[in-house]
Amino acid sequence: MARVSNKSEVLISFRTAILSSDGVLIQWRPEDPDPCGWKGVKCDPKTKRVISLSLPYHKLIGPLSPDIGKLEHLQFLALHNNNFYGEIPPELGNCTELRALHLQANYFSGFIPSELGNLSVLETLDISGNTLSGSLPLSLGKLYKLFTLNVSTNFLRGPIPSDGVLINFNETSFVGNSDLCGKQVYKRCNDGGGPASDSQAPISENQGGKKKYSGRLLISTSATVGALLLVALMCFWGCFLYKKLGKNDVKSLAMDVSGGASIVMFHGDLPYSSKDIIKKLEALNEEHIIGSGGFGTVYRLAMDDGNVFALKKNFKDE
Repeated sequence: MARVSNKSEVLISFRTAILSSDGVLIQWRPEDPDPCGWKGVKCDPKTKRVISLSLPYHKLIGPLSPDIGKLEHLQFLALHNNNFYGEIPPELGNCTELRALHLQANYFSGFIPSELGNLSVLETLDISGNTLSGSLPLSLGKLYKLFTLNVSTNFLRGPIPSDGVLINFNETSFVGNSDLCGKQVYKRCNDGGGPASDSQAPISENQGGKKKYSGRLLISTSATVGALLLVALMCFWGCFLYKKLGKNDVKSLAMDVSGGASIVMFHGDLPYSSKDIIKKLEALNEEHIIGSGGFGTVYRLAMDDGNVFALKKNFKDE
């Protein structure tokens, strides 16, 4: 049982990093040495090793613990459609048996870790609908088992590697990243590594069946305020609410909006009052749209002091 107990500690570390949820983790108790019966956890029936962690659509708020990389026999990780923020931990590259990685529709920021290139048996990689920036790591081209790739609706830039497996994917895998260039998106790259000015990629429409969607907004700062990485406006119906989460660096604010309420969550400190931000949000219209596709529409948000933000509206299943 020692092996199971160790994995229990890893999963408790994952839970500890979560600031809020819909209660799905309430049965994850430190005194329980066997996590195989926990909600969202699946173990190999013979070895009792954790092989799957699936917790999508559970309103999980917080960073993804680097200890996730200690689940070295993990084959399936699905944390999509939550509110994870911060960087994708490079330690995920230690989960070398991983076959499917679903982190889409969260608020992950920073660079895509090159360590993901260590996942040699990975078949599905979906990190779309986040605020990831920087270039696509060359190491992703080594994922020769990769069958499904989606990095759409982020803030990625630069050439898409043409060596390796990435050449097999078309523009639908990359849509919503206007600063990417390469054969896959029909955009020539200039000498600086960005799209040539005379290049234009075809517009790709969001696909899927008829669904009900709720909107949420995410502001990701431009280079002028590079350290301010996460501002989310999550819309829902209800009464006026003010709630402060249990960590000092996370704040939330609520306001009345047409008989409902909206929560604005800040990670880190912003040099603006909530009143100023809300005023700017309410003034947005179609003239401020700078791109769309994948998981949502991106708006340009200019503050009075000259700082410019990119604001992303994601659509999620209700």
